[in-house]
Amino acid sequence: MNRLRLSKTGIWIPRTTSLRLNRPSPAPASPSFDTLATLPASSSLQAPIFTAGARTGAPNAAATPTKLDVEPSESGHKRYLGISLPLKPIPPGPEECCQSGCAVCVYDLYMEDVQHFHEEVSEARKAVLHKIESQGLVVKEEDWPTELGEMEKPGGGMDPKALAERELERTRKSLDPGLRAFLEMEARMKKKQQEREAAAKAAA
Repeated sequence: MNRLRLSKTGIWIPRTTSLRLNRPSPAPASPSFDTLATLPASSSLQAPIFTAGARTGAPNAAATPTKLDVEPSESGHKRYLGISLPLKPIPPGPEECCQSGCAVCVYDLYMEDVQHFHEEVSEARKAVLHKIESQGLVVKEEDWPTELGEMEKPGGGMDPKALAERELERTRKSLDPGLRAFLEMEARMKKKQQEREAAAKAAA
């Protein structure tokens, strides 16, 4: 039923309803889908759960098997278990000997180098064996460096000078027959000279 009101002119007219424009707008309807803001706190990303015996990160270095390979170094020397291995000298070529009976032949120098090489091999071998024994390392025969000689031989091996002479003899046998005969003659002459000098010292 419409209500009437008296106008200023004295006529009854229907009462109008106020629009109430200052009335606050109704709250928006709830969304029909879930967002990160509407999810409960318990459904957010969870921190990893660590169970007994679980391990994260890099494995323990102590649990990694020891690598016993021969590794090259910047100086050209190979290294085994952190120990430098000596370089074997290269024998001189046939063209390096002038065959003129020099007081110091290139093959004499080569023999000195080979003797020094075997002395260094003996020291390196002792150092490697000491490290293996002190640290309780297990070394396979195929991992053993050939520069140190055979693995099963105890100690430092033969005398370095005897090894050098044997090495020089093998080198001589691989030379030209003419050069080999000259070097053998030189060796005999030097040996006789050393014997005379030794006899003279003993008699003095």
